[in-house]
Amino acid sequence: TRSSTSLGAYLKYLYTMANLHYYRPDKNNSISHAFKIFYHIINNSESIIDDMPAKDVLFSLNPGFKNKDIPATKVKYPIIIGSIEYLVKHKSVYKLKIKGLDKPIYVNNDAYKNIDNSSSHRIFNDEKLEGYDIAILQVGRRYFKNESCILTCVGINFDILTLDKNLLTFDSYHEYSFGNYLVESKRDFIKDISYIDTKNFTPDYILRDTCPETYVEIWGMNTDDYLTRKQEKLNLYNEIENPLLEWEPTKEKNFPELPKKYS
Repeated sequence: TRSSTSLGAYLKYLYTMANLHYYRPDKNNSISHAFKIFYHIINNSESIIDDMPAKDVLFSLNPGFKNKDIPATKVKYPIIIGSIEYLVKHKSVYKLKIKGLDKPIYVNNDAYKNIDNSSSHRIFNDEKLEGYDIAILQVGRRYFKNESCILTCVGINFDILTLDKNLLTFDSYHEYSFGNYLVESKRDFIKDISYIDTKNFTPDYILRDTCPETYVEIWGMNTDDYLTRKQEKLNLYNEIENPLLEWEPTKEKNFPELPKKYS
């Protein structure tokens, strides 16, 4: 079996390899284009997680892809990657609808313990934000109340990557709104750069259109652990030449003024 950590890490790897974390005003930021890139990356790979053959990954956005296609694969538990239409609690399981599939997927409660009962991860303060929830899951063929469907065979093999309408990742409402602020300001920037070496720390954003590049941090918590980590990061920033732009939404309602672009 494969853990949700492995599946989630692989989905994040695809996201980064596709350069979706790098936003440019002239970039194609459609979800269909993103899936085409994912498909190309996988088709040019011999294997994915734990040496699973890349051909065993199925995409719900492939033309004509239906639930009935899943048993045709020779592997016992194929992997599906697709965009979530809805995700709701259904008795003792979660009912998951993937775009492109003709029937829902019923997910065991243990498959993903942090799923929001009402819908998806794009809910903050009872407001559903614009964007996409990309699911990656390992499935097997089962029947549920005489209705042909799919039920996850191993409960832990399921994860979600949450994106905003510009295909940027975010962990909070403040990150979501700041990302939109950068997009509306037509900036060239990177978000979610965990695969890029930045001296053992990861800024929330890097503005690529300044010289040198500007690092951006959004501070949002006041716990002892968070404040200790904050100071550690500030100490690291003091050792590099890149300017730091900080925003603390709890103290500053307005977005900070952005540095000028280099000409």
